[in-house]
Amino acid sequence: MTRRETEDQLLTLIRESFPDIAYSGPITPADQRTEEEFDECRELYGALHGRPWSEIPTSVIRRNDYGLTLLTEHAFASYLPAWLTAGVLDQQIGEAVVYSFVPDVGRHVQSMDTRLQRLSHVQRAALLAFIEHRIQLEHSRTGKKDTEEALKYVSAVPQKSLGER
Repeated sequence: MTRRETEDQLLTLIRESFPDIAYSGPITPADQRTEEEFDECRELYGALHGRPWSEIPTSVIRRNDYGLTLLTEHAFASYLPAWLTAGVLDQQIGEAVVYSFVPDVGRHVQSMDTRLQRLSHVQRAALLAFIEHRIQLEHSRTGKKDTEEALKYVSAVPQKSLGER
């Protein structure tokens, strides 16, 4: 199978795994903050609020390639597919998405656990397929190691039952 065919299959899996509905809840914990240090959060709020993931331009994702870590757990589940689809087609975004799932000292692993636990089994499978695809594209030893760590981490976060979500 060619790389393009693999990417097309992955994009189809992502589109079929995530509902494409407008989300109007909190986008980041700092949505209403006006201080300058929250400019990135305000930009995400303005670009994402009230829009389905399929309408988010790649340019927004590119400017906020590490923005997944800023999203609330509900916004994360709603907008993850925008980052995944952009990351399938754009190397830099793909690397940033994977790096968002590399457990590291100083990161809020527990909050990422909570975000991942909100995903359905099918959505988690789409995320894992994305990361597995990125492993195949990675040429550097460090990049491959980070991508494998991300895969291991996402696979290990326990799935919550529907009643717990």
